[in-house]
Amino acid sequence: AVIQCLTALPTAFLIDVLPLYRASKRLSSSGAMILGKTGAERAEMANAAVISADKLFPAGSVTLHQMQALSANNLEDTIVRAASLTECLGSTLAPIFKTIAGTGNITALPDSDTVKYEDRMGISGWVDNRLLFIGNRTLLETHGIPVPSLELDRKILRQGFFPVYVATQNRACALIVIQYNVKPEIAKELRKLTDSGVNLLISSCDPNLTEEMICDYFGLYNDSVKVMSAAGRHLHRNMTAASKTVSAPAVCGKGSVGIASVLNCASRIKQSNLLLTVAYIIAAILGTVIFAYSSFGGSGTLLGGG
Repeated sequence: AVIQCLTALPTAFLIDVLPLYRASKRLSSSGAMILGKTGAERAEMANAAVISADKLFPAGSVTLHQMQALSANNLEDTIVRAASLTECLGSTLAPIFKTIAGTGNITALPDSDTVKYEDRMGISGWVDNRLLFIGNRTLLETHGIPVPSLELDRKILRQGFFPVYVATQNRACALIVIQYNVKPEIAKELRKLTDSGVNLLISSCDPNLTEEMICDYFGLYNDSVKVMSAAGRHLHRNMTAASKTVSAPAVCGKGSVGIASVLNCASRIKQSNLLLTVAYIIAAILGTVIFAYSSFGGSGTLLGGG
């Protein structure tokens, strides 16, 4: 009985603290943390997570394969405007346009106004009193802007790339051909998260990022991903407006898919606590049985005399 009492406290300590310690050690590298056992229990209850597209494909993951001028225009000026427009919405295409614009020694981007994402088509907005469109061929066709033959898009897609059109003043100005590269560590986190039953809501203004594309690139189930509509993104943005103080079960860093790491750790904490608790109960029962046997079995000791 004395031994059981002595071992109960350290065992209870391991049940509560060890899983949290391991999770904190893992999350600290990405600037995230879970606020105790209560925080882990609350986070583990989540059944959906909103992840922005720039977390799926951080800077450097989307690369430029080719750029082609489609009409006689000041291409450098157009690219600078495109950089401003995509930067305004935090698009995954912003780093590409900013990199291209940087080659012209541009020190500041012009202001964008009335910027909006048109569902599954692309971005439109005013930049220095000039209306600009960035997206797929459907976006340009919707606004009455002539585009190259559909066969050009098909050829690009067959090669594993994606076409993005830039248009202004009622004409297509440039076609950029881009490639998306998946980081293995991000795909691993997302697969773990969806395997635990959490659905992914993707906040994106990149028309190339469809549910089918994301599931294919990251190896996810088709029913585990939903790309949010423009209305959904607006609603989510209003609900998560910046606040000086907030009560939260966990904190996510600015690294890629930090929310996925937190939810995965919260799930592991719950599983570890459950396993340790079950092991503790079994050990306590066995200890009680052995104690009762040694006490009332007649020998008074665990091992009988020879």
